[in-house]
Amino acid sequence: MIGVAWTLRNQSKEHREDIKLSIKPLFFYINPLQNYDSTNVGDYFMQSYSGTKTRKAYGIVKNTDNGVLILEKIVSGNFEYIPVRGNIIDKGDIFNLYVDFCENDNYETVVLFVKDVLNNEYKYEIHVELYGDGSMEFTSYKEMDK
Repeated sequence: MIGVAWTLRNQSKEHREDIKLSIKPLFFYINPLQNYDSTNVGDYFMQSYSGTKTRKAYGIVKNTDNGVLILEKIVSGNFEYIPVRGNIIDKGDIFNLYVDFCENDNYETVVLFVKDVLNNEYKYEIHVELYGDGSMEFTSYKEMDK
């Protein structure tokens, strides 16, 4: 009996993990110079309500057909940036992600939090490229361990 219960419990756990992997949002960076269909690109804005905004960073991102992506927040330094108008990105959508960084933010460790449709949370470290003209771009997204 104990062996049957243990087997059923492990199979149930594996099934939950399989479901989680099947709906996990996957996305990747698109270089602005890359050829992509820019006709239906959505704009998503994130900002903090606890500081003076000084620099806007952006990134072009494509969500894969794996699952719906829900933007939760970005954390950088002592600041938390949340979506302003909309946060749900459908499967296969390309979108512009804009963040109005606060003046005292150092941009050293920028972490994007996203969720899937079952409310599972995922964290991604974002590399921020600072250019000589003062512009900022998100150039990579790396999943972080929980």
